[in-house]
Amino acid sequence: MTLAAPGMRTAAAPGWRAVVSVALAVAIGRPVLWLFGALGFAARGGFVLLALPIITIPSPVILSILLQDQFDATGITISGEVAAMLGGLVLFGIVVPGLLLAAYADVAAFERLVEDPDTEELRAGASAAGIDGPARRRLVVMIAAIQALALVPVALAAALIAGPIYDVALREQLLPSDGATPLVVRIVRGAREPLAFLLVALVIADLVYAIASRTVLTRRSGLVQRDRRERARAVRTFGSAILAWLVTIAIVGPVLWAIVVSWDGVRNVLLSSAGMTDPQALPSTLIATILFAAIWVAGTILTGFASAVRAALWSVEAIR
Repeated sequence: MTLAAPGMRTAAAPGWRAVVSVALAVAIGRPVLWLFGALGFAARGGFVLLALPIITIPSPVILSILLQDQFDATGITISGEVAAMLGGLVLFGIVVPGLLLAAYADVAAFERLVEDPDTEELRAGASAAGIDGPARRRLVVMIAAIQALALVPVALAAALIAGPIYDVALREQLLPSDGATPLVVRIVRGAREPLAFLLVALVIADLVYAIASRTVLTRRSGLVQRDRRERARAVRTFGSAILAWLVTIAIVGPVLWAIVVSWDGVRNVLLSSAGMTDPQALPSTLIATILFAAIWVAGTILTGFASAVRAALWSVEAIR
């Protein structure tokens, strides 16, 4: 009876610690993955997340002025319906390219990861099949479609919590609970439960997308997982999910805090009576603005690194 065919790898697949070590080594050793990570993060809405601290929410008075022609005593007007349709088209025109850009970033990062010498042992020496031309474009569209389907529950969750968050935002504008705290922080603090619900939906969607997309990428690349133990794979997948989110929180959390604090200082300088008119205050204003821009750029790079680590964890686990 033949126990092993020529060229067959009979050694056990590396453990989860080896997977984590390889993922970190590849993510750290290939800065180009940081760029793809930053692109994917920004395309998925990360740019809005980083810009959230500097976005000013219009007051109810300003909103009533802006929307006075959109509503009347009977409800929404024709111009309001047209504006809503145009807004939907603009949103569609932003979301679809964003999904495609994020999918392209994931495909490109996966291709470079499976070519890295550090993943050779996990691949059992096998080489990934190259995908070019129309086949590659179809793969990008497929990955984008998978992500769109995974985000449907997140969109439903966001629709459910929009009302409570709006109520908190309106209350904080009319009757601030703490004048020294930025508005965004006060809204997050006052809407903890709805935002926690949204976070749970986001974690589940991220897990579904990561598993489905990496399965497609692995099969299209001609790589086959060696470890077929379903229970062990489930445990490792759960561990990878926890580690991926811990990395994200550990990096994105301090980045957002730094942006909030630095922007609060810059805003106070810009809004001061001497900020832009007093020649003696201009250097300090310029320095504060440059420091804020540097913090924002550094935060973007760090979030790109976090995204690269997340993607590497999922991809290395998929080819193991």
